Amino acid sequence: IRNGGDFLAYEKLSSGGSISLGLGSEFLLSLLIFLRKFIPFYEINLLFNLSGFLSIVLFYKILKKLGLSQILSILICLLPSLHFFTSSVGKDGLVLMGFMMIIYGSINLDFNYDKKYFSLIILGFLLLLLVRPYIFLILLPIYFASILISNQNRHRSNRSRN
Repeated sequence: IRNGGDFLAYEKLSSGGSISLGLGSEFLLSLLIFLRKFIPFYEINLLFNLSGFLSIVLFYKILKKLGLSQILSILICLLPSLHFFTSSVGKDGLVLMGFMMIIYGSINLDFNYDKKYFSLIILGFLLLLLVRPYIFLILLPIYFASILISNQNRHRSNRSRN
């Protein structure tokens, strides 16, 4: 690990660059260059902290929705590695946010069909596409396959009841 980690590298790279359309690191650098025009870098760091924190809050809600006890859910969400890797300027917090948006939206969409959960899933996939496109390419077909399989299972169970 370099002194200062990725934070200093992103700070240097975003201090004098131009915005370009791209995915992955190019997207993150363009986002940082855009944000630096309006707010200082330490406040950008706070935005990334907030993103990581909101991801962990969604993770807690997911664990509770899946039936874990409150104590166990809190203990899992207080793991230091979750907070350490998602609190700095970088892709990790944004990727976790994308995953949690997809999972939280999917679980709630299963219980009641609401446009806000559907849009949460779309935003999660969009975030993954922009930050880590290869994860998006792997996850999207798996997600659609799981929808097809769960719909087939529901259809079979409904036919067996009738």
